[in-house]
Amino acid sequence: MVNAFTLNCARLAERELAHTYLARSLSLPDWYGRNLDGLYDCLTDMGPCVITLEGADLLRQAGGYSQRILQTIDDAARDDPDLTVEYRPAPMRTLYSLDRADYDPRWPAVIRPSVRAVILRDSRIFLVHSLKYDYYKFPGGGVEPGEDPIAALIREVREEAGLAVLPETVEPYGLVLRTEKGDGCQVFIQDNYYYLCRTGPEPLEQDLDGYEAEERFTPELVTPARAIAANRRPDHGPKSPIMIQREAMVLETLVSEGYLPMGTETGPGV
Repeated sequence: MVNAFTLNCARLAERELAHTYLARSLSLPDWYGRNLDGLYDCLTDMGPCVITLEGADLLRQAGGYSQRILQTIDDAARDDPDLTVEYRPAPMRTLYSLDRADYDPRWPAVIRPSVRAVILRDSRIFLVHSLKYDYYKFPGGGVEPGEDPIAALIREVREEAGLAVLPETVEPYGLVLRTEKGDGCQVFIQDNYYYLCRTGPEPLEQDLDGYEAEERFTPELVTPARAIAANRRPDHGPKSPIMIQREAMVLETLVSEGYLPMGTETGPGV
């Protein structure tokens, strides 16, 4: 059996977090020493595997410790015939990197990539409104292990918003990196991939999980101004501030790039 791993090279830019990310992403053993010698030893002891590096070119140009990480991976592949390293461009541009810095970077990581749908209708956008905590989010959610991102996007939009994504319309928009303290002594690492897409005309029934139903997730067609104003307010209960601000920032970017007019906060919603 050949194991396959994919690394987002944007996550290798900072030394301590890079080792935390590598340890979790590659399922490195407990004896991994969080240094380049230890990384080399682990890689050449993994057995048959393929490591795909996304967006390595920009990291190599930046130099520094991240370049040494990439060189260590290359050296391991050169010396171990069971290890194959493949390179491919980043799937989309990075819009923002949001980091609360409220954790110890040496804590173990929880890695939860997600997909988000950007669904535009004329001068408005479909978002999911948490009626309990009064914030707006792009429909979408976590990608399950081994799940195709587009399949995850279709599934999540169907469940959260009751909309059927048309697969042939999906296009990459941008990536937001989110890092903050998770439950207990863990680092929560989330790569949020935003896709432009269109949906079928007929609404479907939502299929919300427990917390989504408890927050009364409601799909709404709103002006960006209305959603941005709600998310920029300071009090949303126990919800992560950078998660809510992330959505406001992406909306502001859509406006600045001409995908949406700002409109007014009191614009109509559905």
